[in-house]
Amino acid sequence: MDGLDLKREKLDQLTQKLDEKEEGLREKAREKGRQLAQKAIRKIDPVFTPRKLNPDDAKVIFHPIDYIVFNGMKAPEPIKNIILLDRQAIGTDHRSLQKSIGRVIEHENYEWQTLRVQEDGKIKVE
Repeated sequence: MDGLDLKREKLDQLTQKLDEKEEGLREKAREKGRQLAQKAIRKIDPVFTPRKLNPDDAKVIFHPIDYIVFNGMKAPEPIKNIILLDRQAIGTDHRSLQKSIGRVIEHENYEWQTLRVQEDGKIKVE
């Protein structure tokens, strides 16, 4: 019996080592898959990747600008900056709107507000 117990213990240890090795290989495969996915995205993404932005950080608005990018939102560190990203203006109205947004930012004519929807449905500004 002692011999069987010893062999079973040795088998359990080998199984544990094998499981650890398997998990390491799976993690390497996941990382390689992530890298390949990023390469594929770079090939088909003409907007964010050339600007070294993560497409997952972008939110589509389309009007008055195309995107708002919370740069670093999907990274472990905090958001670095917020980018208002728009295509080149095609008309005087669009160009005027872009300049207007630029002036608001330049003169710091913006504010942060947090709105909370309460249980009774009313909205509270904090």
